[in-house]
Amino acid sequence: MDFLTILNQSDYHPKPEFGQPVRAQRILVLAPHPDDEVLGCGGTLFRYFESDADVAVYYLTDGRYGAGSRNANARKTESRRLKEFFPRIRQIYRDAADCSVGNDLDGFARDLSSVLKRLTPQLIFAPWMLDRHPDHQMTAVILAKALLSSKYSCLTSSYEIMYPLFANQFVDITRFAAKKQELIEIYESQVRRFNVLKISRSLNRFRAHLTRRPSILAAEGFYTAQSNFFTSMVKYLFPNKMNH
Repeated sequence: MDFLTILNQSDYHPKPEFGQPVRAQRILVLAPHPDDEVLGCGGTLFRYFESDADVAVYYLTDGRYGAGSRNANARKTESRRLKEFFPRIRQIYRDAADCSVGNDLDGFARDLSSVLKRLTPQLIFAPWMLDRHPDHQMTAVILAKALLSSKYSCLTSSYEIMYPLFANQFVDITRFAAKKQELIEIYESQVRRFNVLKISRSLNRFRAHLTRRPSILAAEGFYTAQSNFFTSMVKYLFPNKMNH
């Protein structure tokens, strides 16, 4: 089965009503760097917390190079402010050096497997596997390895950060669009160095236009699939990484 066939045939259940998030009470977000979690699914997280879901974020690296000063603690410190918006959020830090995700795929996968066992998420968010950043790509590989090694089954939702993905689900975040912008602003280092506010706002408007629903003014796009489809796609795209 080739990649496009897998991409087009993947399905997931239960499917929510159009514009609604997937029904789940235990959610895990994989963030290669602090800020990826809010750029990719920050608006959707507001919706989950509104329904009293349990949400945990697993940060793989410290993101030091994106901070400009190479300060290993800068973005981690910024990420702590998520609790101002989500007091019940759980934050787990792997504290690896930025741009090192691909150097220890099996080590990351073992650690993530233990997190899956402990938290038993029903839904896992991770960066789109074809994102241009190698840490984002390798985060998808790590998730696939962890799912396979632990024989864990759940729903996966790939999120977009700066580059559009092949979306099969849209979540209406109109009510939380302004709050998402405030959420992004806690990452002052990224707002200063990159145009993340405008990029995120533009992506969310673009996704809203694609819904063709006049009432939806901002949306987040995801590629949602059962975990077996997710792992099949990652194995197809990164066979050498998955075979090690």
